[in-house]
Amino acid sequence: MKRVSLLLLLFLFNSLYFSGCNNNLENLNSENNSVLDNLYFMKWNSYHAYYENENPIIQLNLLQSRTDLNQNDPLTFEKIILLTEDKEFYSDYLSLNEGSKGDKYTLYTLSLKMPKLEKGSYKIKKLKLIDGNNNEKTYDIGIWNIIVIEENKYDDLKVGKRTLLSGEFDWYLVELTKLVNKKICIEKLDFNLVGVTNDVGIKSSLDFNIKEILTDKPCLNANETKTFIFDFNNSNNLSDNLLFISLRPIVNYRVNNNVRTLILPTAIYSPSLNDKEINKILEQAKN
Repeated sequence: MKRVSLLLLLFLFNSLYFSGCNNNLENLNSENNSVLDNLYFMKWNSYHAYYENENPIIQLNLLQSRTDLNQNDPLTFEKIILLTEDKEFYSDYLSLNEGSKGDKYTLYTLSLKMPKLEKGSYKIKKLKLIDGNNNEKTYDIGIWNIIVIEENKYDDLKVGKRTLLSGEFDWYLVELTKLVNKKICIEKLDFNLVGVTNDVGIKSSLDFNIKEILTDKPCLNANETKTFIFDFNNSNNLSDNLLFISLRPIVNYRVNNNVRTLILPTAIYSPSLNDKEINKILEQAKN
């Protein structure tokens, strides 16, 4: 039985991530005969931090049901709007990459670029699509916590290897190199996910393969490189409705008596499903 490969999809720019619970898909029924009626979005539990001069990027995953759809109908959108409770953000359409196909579905990754945002917090829960015929539909996409902070003015740390993909929400690994002649100590991984506390354990190792866990404090001395391990295993109580996680966290570190922040790269946490499981989800979502 064919199984969707997360790593393969990622590096072919059409990565899709799935869970076995039908509550992770959203399609709102409409009387209009539109391609929008055959789309089912995954619900994500996400936290992305950005600097004020950056455009937030959101990558969404969707299934297109082909059971009641003309096979030649193009999947195109005229407008894409991300919604908070009181704001609308018209987003640039970066790409729509086709992934694997089954007998009744096609998998896609939709990448969106938001406008630059003012410093603050934004909770995005819905997405509105408008097609070329002015049909529109609103989808629940889970929870995307977007945090915008002031740009880091310090050149203290260099980011090396880090977590890209994981089949479960276990830990975030990042390799950090100190670039200044001052001792740096890692204090906290800062993020906000539903069902997860940010009081996570911090460990370190001299290599990214973690052959040995160090027993000293999570600090860096002159020109030193270490891999820091932020362990989520004892800090989460995730809901079955929000198992797909996209995390772009902030690390807080101390230089002398000053606490500074650095935004780390995005990591994706999600299991995969085979064809039979995906078809079952589609049937359950339609009912």
